[in-house]
Amino acid sequence: MDNTSRVAIVTGASSGIGRACTLAFDQAGIRQVLVARNSQNLERVAAQLQHEAVIVAGDIADPATAQTARDKALDVFGRLDVLLANAGLYLPDRGWEVDALRVD
Repeated sequence: MDNTSRVAIVTGASSGIGRACTLAFDQAGIRQVLVARNSQNLERVAAQLQHEAVIVAGDIADPATAQTARDKALDVFGRLDVLLANAGLYLPDRGWEVDALRVD
């Protein structure tokens, strides 16, 4: 599969590891939905990319932000291939058993 047809959501995309992964995905030709709390930092990262990216500003630990990111991937790109969960709320439970509305 050609990477230019692939789509990724990257959380924590505005700095650190998330930013580095965003830049690497872009070099590989992957289109992205970039998620982080700081919209200005997201815009700076998106301006460095060669391939299409959509920005979602918000806290990924908020279920509404997660839903928006997923919806943007599907609405704008028509698919979602990769979820890089680099930021959010750490819950020590099994992921499939965590209540999405739980906040510690």
